[in-house]
Amino acid sequence: MTLPFNRRRQIHFALFFLAILIQILVFVLWYGRYSDQRLPKEHSGRNEALALSNASMHNYFEAENSFMEYLNGYKSASLSRYNVSLDSMLLRLDSLRIESKKDSYLKKEIGKKKQTAQQIIRLRKELDSLLHIRTNILLPQWNEADYHMKAVDFHKVLKSIRYDSIQINDSVIRKNMLGRIGDAIRGKANFKREELRIYTTMVFEDGRKRGSVEDQMANIYKNTQQFYDREFGRLRNVYSNLREKDRDLLVVNRLILKNAQNLLALYLKNAQQADTERLSDASKDMKDKRMFITFLMPTLILLTFILLFYARYSYRREAELEAAKHEAQQNLEFKSRILGMLSHELRAPLRILSTISARLITKNTDKAIDKQINLMHFTSKSLQITAGQILEFFKKENSSLTAYNGRVKLNEELRDVLNSLQLLAENKNLTMVMQLSPGLSQPVLADNGKIHQLFYNIIGNAIKFTDKGQITVACSLKPEGEKLRFDVSITDTGAGIPKEDIAHIFDSHYQSKHHKGQISFGAGLGLNLCKEIIDLYDGEISVASELGKGTQISFFMMLAKADDPQADIPKKIAELVASNPMRLLAVDDDPIALKIIKKMTADLGIEATTLKTVSDGMKHIAEEEFSIAIIDLNISGVSGYELIKAIRSDDNRNKKAIIIAITGDNYTEISDLEGTYADALLIKPVNKDEFYAKLFHLIESRYSEASNG
Repeated sequence: MTLPFNRRRQIHFALFFLAILIQILVFVLWYGRYSDQRLPKEHSGRNEALALSNASMHNYFEAENSFMEYLNGYKSASLSRYNVSLDSMLLRLDSLRIESKKDSYLKKEIGKKKQTAQQIIRLRKELDSLLHIRTNILLPQWNEADYHMKAVDFHKVLKSIRYDSIQINDSVIRKNMLGRIGDAIRGKANFKREELRIYTTMVFEDGRKRGSVEDQMANIYKNTQQFYDREFGRLRNVYSNLREKDRDLLVVNRLILKNAQNLLALYLKNAQQADTERLSDASKDMKDKRMFITFLMPTLILLTFILLFYARYSYRREAELEAAKHEAQQNLEFKSRILGMLSHELRAPLRILSTISARLITKNTDKAIDKQINLMHFTSKSLQITAGQILEFFKKENSSLTAYNGRVKLNEELRDVLNSLQLLAENKNLTMVMQLSPGLSQPVLADNGKIHQLFYNIIGNAIKFTDKGQITVACSLKPEGEKLRFDVSITDTGAGIPKEDIAHIFDSHYQSKHHKGQISFGAGLGLNLCKEIIDLYDGEISVASELGKGTQISFFMMLAKADDPQADIPKKIAELVASNPMRLLAVDDDPIALKIIKKMTADLGIEATTLKTVSDGMKHIAEEEFSIAIIDLNISGVSGYELIKAIRSDDNRNKKAIIIAITGDNYTEISDLEGTYADALLIKPVNKDEFYAKLFHLIESRYSEASNG
């Protein structure tokens, strides 16, 4: 059975998603079951509601009994108990209302009866109103003085009694003598009379009164009668008010007890109905969940087994693919290693062939063989560029691309490169136009090897894809801030690049289908390397092309100025060597490599000894002293590691020497030399600037350690 292995990611994700979803459902159901287990707790809540209902009913009967006691004896204690019972009943009714809001079932049952719900609201408002009436009417401010008959304040009356006596004398008219004689004859006598009158004064409520004793006694009786008439009238009014309030109290009590009884009955009935419905729903829900879980659990188990089987199958296939990948990787590495070794072995003879052919071109006088010499030079240069591209590609694949800058005059470097490429262009009857600005003569810090690669690759592609016309190379160098901007534009009249291919021309291993029939020049790896080299110098590259009309490649690079004395690494090495003379040992079976090393070290003032075999090297390290050793890791089939270990042995006088390992194997890294005691690694062909940079770093570090020690 063939499974869709190529869609395993989607299948795995789908299965995992289903498993997670089912687990979430199981959790939800479990939580629902947990919620069902909380029913006893909720039931206890409903029991609490029933308890509140019963307690309210008990308060209802207590209030009724207390009210009857009050009517029988009009005792204030009975009225107080009546008020307390009503307060307790109303408080518990409020608690029942709150419980009904918490209980969804009870709330739903009450909600089903809109008329009942409205009645509850109306009863509640009426109870609140009656409670207000009860507070104002049933709790009057009892004043004992209202039921006490006042005594007559006779002391004030007695203290106000005052007695007044008035004597009255009658006056007699005095007569003359004759008159008095006449009265005497008639027997008439005139006498002077005196009268004594006694008055009693008393103060009453209506003011001061004065009269005889009889009058004052009458006033006393009259005022006493009026006083008691008023007192008895006031008592009648108080009693009448009490009777009226008693009637109001009876009405209020009847309404309160009636409404409370209806409200309690409603709560009790709805609570029982809600309890019954809740238990029924819970039982049905638990039954449905049990059935669903019964179906869900086997499904989950089945999906888990499917996932397990598919994962096991996928991992087994993945292991097979991993083994096949490992085998393919080993084959690819072997192929790449062979290509790298072949490219390395070809570079040296190709360089010699190219040099000889260039000299023949300049010195040949026989026109008959000019074409053959030019063809030989073109072929050697083409193969040299191809080998260089392959080596650089393998070097980049195994380690990051690094620029080793040195003092460079771009006009001199470009002249050599463009002259050699011009011969290739002329071989195809192409014209090469060079536009080099005078500013290119200013020294800069750059990796001349990387500069050569840029122009060989880009101009080589222009020659490759141009059958007729010309190739224009324009270069300029201008200051920009603290650095110099190197602008280059290379334009050809060749085949051009399709629009759909422009976005991919810098990808590794990419080659347009439109150019498969072109003459091969290079390995097809150049533009990717060019972009990475330009990125090293904070530059950018762009392509403008039209199919059938040609291509223009433009780029710029930001280069440091070489007028800083600290930037001249060879000069700094020479200064260190001048103050501390050094000797160098180089062991390699490649005579050209030894010649190059000797030339580079001679420019630094370092005396170099070159040997071609490991045996000669062993003899030399035992007898002579040196400060620097450059050892090839493969010398005529003999490992150079043994020579490095011998130098580092404790009994060797040169154990503290600087050791630089060189190799033509592009897959070798410095991490591979752990345990061999080498300080640095160089890949052939040795780049001069890279060699100087690493050598300076090692010498400077060694001197720094010596000074600190």
